[in-house]
Order: sequence, then C-alpha cells, then structure tokens
Amino acid sequence: MSLILELLSDEHIIYRKDRKSRSGGVLIAVKNCSFNNIEQYLTPSNELQQHEIVSAEITSVYNQGILFSSCYRPTSASPNWTDIFSSFLDQACDQFDKIIA
Repeated sequence: MSLILELLSDEHIIYRKDRKSRSGGVLIAVKNCSFNNIEQYLTPSNELQQHEIVSAEITSVYNQGILFSSCYRPTSASPNWTDIFSSFLDQACDQFDKIIA
C-alpha cells in the first residue's frame, strides 16, 4: 500500500480488493476532482464477492453513470469463472449507461 500512496496524491480515491492467500489483488484509483460523484460499487451476489473484482460507480460532469471495474482471472480459476463474470456484466448493464472493464 505504501507504494500506491507514493504514486497517488490525496486527490485520488482508491478502491481495492486484496487477495486473502498471498500478495496482490486489484485496484481502481480515481482522481476525485474529475467527476461529480464517486462511490464503490459492491457486487450484489455472494458468488461474485469471492472473485477479484473491484468496481467504482462514477457520475460524470454530464450526469452520466459509468461503472469502472478491474478484475483478475487467475490461471487456476474454475471453468465457470467466465459465466460468473458474465453474470456480473449482465447485472451491471441493467444499471449503468457505460461500463469500462
């Protein structure tokens, strides 16, 4: 985390999903003065919460809802990982104008 703090200023909001078993994980850093509103988007499904996915719901200066997501699929992931991530995208598409993953 200290390296992250060295690279980013206080103007950034950081959302992280750390791995439980070893170092690593996924991160989104957003410069807070660039958007009207920034909130972490929590996945509604318990199954999705077990995966390395972190998302931020951002409202642009044009009041457009955007979902930024960062995810990681390990080589050891179960064969249904793609189905689970597809389910996440389906849920998100119902709520947001634009999605960046």
